[in-house]
Order: sequence, then structure tokens, then C-alpha cells
Amino acid sequence: MRADLLDWTAHLTEKNWLPHTDWRDLLRETRTGSTRLAISGPLPPAYLAAF
Repeated sequence: MRADLLDWTAHLTEKNWLPHTDWRDLLRETRTGSTRLAISGPLPPAYLAAF
């Protein structure tokens, strides 16, 4: 899992839009054992944001 995360992060660092995301926060939360889900696409409806 961590090797995959490192590979994907290396790939993303080549993208000019990466600084405009919360990828850094996601990495930190992964390191501390967060259960946050990564969701691609538009923001979810407000009633799902609490999950």
C-alpha cells in the first residue's frame, strides 16, 4: 500500500495542478492512520460531507 502511495505521489508531482489540491493533507492523514476516503470529482452534497 505505501509503495503504491509513493509511486502515485511521484506521478502527481509532475502535475502543475497538484499544489491546488489537498494531497499533502491526505498524505499526512494517511501517515497518522486516518480513515478519510479519497473522492475524485465534484464536492459531495452537504449531507454527505460529514462522512
